Amino acid sequence: MSTLIRDSLQDAAAKQGFASSMILTGWAEIAGAAIAAISSPVRISYGRDGKGATLILKVLGSRTQEVSMNAPRIIERINASYGYRAIESIRVTQVGKTQDGSANPVELPPQRKIPDAEELNRLESSIEDIEDENLRNLLFELGKSVLSKPK
Repeated sequence: MSTLIRDSLQDAAAKQGFASSMILTGWAEIAGAAIAAISSPVRISYGRDGKGATLILKVLGSRTQEVSMNAPRIIERINASYGYRAIESIRVTQVGKTQDGSANPVELPPQRKIPDAEELNRLESSIEDIEDENLRNLLFELGKSVLSKPK
């Protein structure tokens, strides 16, 4: 079932120019909660030579300036996620309120919480006896993910 969903999402993402669904599924982590609450990625358009990709975002009308000001940070975070300069620019498309009257132009998943220092210290101490560094690092990342789940 998960393979079917993942493949369907990937196919839908590809039709909009996304090489992977990472930007779509991880938008809140990439853009940050505040920006993700007022925007969503629509598609990626590529230059004639296949370089210089532009991410098109739909943004709630009154908040376009805020997103435009954060564009360099968003581009940096996307490119860091991909590991290369995948996105060169962002184009903002202004949208109004949704049909249900909400200010949010997209349905967002619940925001993940950020584990505090105490939780991270407990996590580190619980795995410190594991000798294999790779396993310890993987378990730490898994633990952070579990601690980040919305309640």
